[in-house]
Amino acid sequence: MRTLKEKNLKSILSLKYLENDNITFIETKKLISTPFEKELINVLELLAGRKELPETRINGYFFESRKFALEYDDQLSYNRYRLKTFRSDIYQNFPGIKLDKVRNYCNKYEKECLKSGSAPGLWTNPEAENLFGKAEQPGDFGLNGASGWKLRAYQDFLKDIYSRFSKVRLLRISCWDEILINKQLHKIGDLLNNPSEKTAEHILKFIERRVINLYID
Repeated sequence: MRTLKEKNLKSILSLKYLENDNITFIETKKLISTPFEKELINVLELLAGRKELPETRINGYFFESRKFALEYDDQLSYNRYRLKTFRSDIYQNFPGIKLDKVRNYCNKYEKECLKSGSAPGLWTNPEAENLFGKAEQPGDFGLNGASGWKLRAYQDFLKDIYSRFSKVRLLRISCWDEILINKQLHKIGDLLNNPSEKTAEHILKFIERRVINLYID
């Protein structure tokens, strides 16, 4: 189920871009025997200490158009586990992700992740424990830590690496990204709570600039 912020972002995107009608899925089996399989296994080992690649099938991107795909990252996206995935070589040339910035978000905003990410179903869940083992108590990052957070980080990385495999131009927009409006910086996550028509225009222009950068070699 989409959050209010995600629904508002979709509405803003629809002002400029036409969303694809087809429903897509991302599957690890398509990466087998490709150069990306090794990178996926490396990240899985960083998160879980295992090298066997499980068959995984997840929903496609938050927004897909003919020109690009977009993912919206909320506060649950930034923590120590996602930071580990950003060690992968796939991010060395990834125009849709500002690597230094998202690494900083992971370090700076993990406490914000914990505020909502310690809830049942987010800190851990059966799917996460099946892949990453039993979690510790909420807030305890010792030993096995948060299985649910690891699953989220793994699935986000899977979307990133799959975009390279399928040659999709993927853009990630963060709730912590800032936009200058009337000489003041505002976080996108705050603006999406109840965007006015003028605010929607500023958000759309921000996204348009990022989309253009996807096409700069």
